[in-house]
Amino acid sequence: MEIRRAQPEDAKAIAKVHVDSWRSAYKGLIASDYLDPLSYDKREEMWGRLLASQTQTEHSFIFTACIRGEIIGFISGARML
Repeated sequence: MEIRRAQPEDAKAIAKVHVDSWRSAYKGLIASDYLDPLSYDKREEMWGRLLASQTQTEHSFIFTACIRGEIIGFISGARML
């Protein structure tokens, strides 16, 4: 497994993991009226904006977890100053 900083070109893969993990983890806990309309395209747009505009520093980060070049997970966070 490779852990690396996310790049703007990762937005599509991160969006897929984001939507799929929410649908899987929260099925039966959150109304399907909320989960079903989650959109890969809208999440890709959101992650694309974040990755393009954010200067990742020691205080703010997005990392991906990859296996054989495929993003299978991610983490996003920031240190409170």
